[in-house]
Amino acid sequence: WHPHGGISDVNPSFRTAPPVMNNQGYAGVIWRNLRKRNKPTLWRHALRMYEKMKVLEEDTNASALKIKRSNIHHEGALQACAKLGLWREALAIYKEVVEQQQQQQGDGGGGASTTTATTLASSLTSTTTSSPLSSSLSTDVATASSSSPNNRRRRVQPRV
Repeated sequence: WHPHGGISDVNPSFRTAPPVMNNQGYAGVIWRNLRKRNKPTLWRHALRMYEKMKVLEEDTNASALKIKRSNIHHEGALQACAKLGLWREALAIYKEVVEQQQQQQGDGGGGASTTTATTLASSLTSTTTSSPLSSSLSTDVATASSSSPNNRRRRVQPRV
């Protein structure tokens, strides 16, 4: 008894384009694909959705909805980069977030958190010149060999 059955040119209910998604919808897509285990294709799809949000955010001709990335979107993209091993992309996302925070705080007066973000970003850029594994190991060794008695590790003698 359905007047227009199936996929047809004359079906007025047939969608030719997906519905417009808002910020919450993009966050749902990113995190839904990100939480899957051993699915790198879905992790890449989550990263593509983040990049699509970036393009839509920069687009000035957007008529339907204004897309704005927030903390939940940035965290999802950083998680996807971490799972895929894309540390350069993760660092670029982090720097972009730091720059956005500095611009917002620059408009509102700044403060100590701006200098903290700047030092974090500069320390990350200085460690990227060497391999990321060696820099993380050197920081682990530095924290493990600190002078506080709670952080000391017992040295294990090699077996002969």
